[in-house]
Amino acid sequence: MSLHMIMGCMFSGKSTELIRRIKVAKNAGKSVLNIVHALDSNRYAASAIVTHDKETIDAMSLTRLASVQTWDIRKYDMICIEEAQFFPDLYEAVCSFVNGHGKQVIVCGLDGDYLAQPFANM
Repeated sequence: MSLHMIMGCMFSGKSTELIRRIKVAKNAGKSVLNIVHALDSNRYAASAIVTHDKETIDAMSLTRLASVQTWDIRKYDMICIEEAQFFPDLYEAVCSFVNGHGKQVIVCGLDGDYLAQPFANM
């Protein structure tokens, strides 16, 4: 079980790094659950993590992470959350994934808004 954070400003390569880590895990035979906030999937592509260079990887598009709790997440080795700052239940869900289910979790998102004010969830 572990928690990894990929944080930074816009255009800093966060999504590119997340996709790289997902590919490494999959090449190692791990089962990965990719999640993206629905706001981001409306911007680029439905149900995908997308970089500014248009590299994509499939993902579940959600507005709350609580719905994942009802799935059988035992089959996943790793859970990756893109645009994490938009999930209102981020803290509770990540604590459950890591501490309750023993998962490796990667949280990826902005460290602040356009005024450089930190997002509360992150």
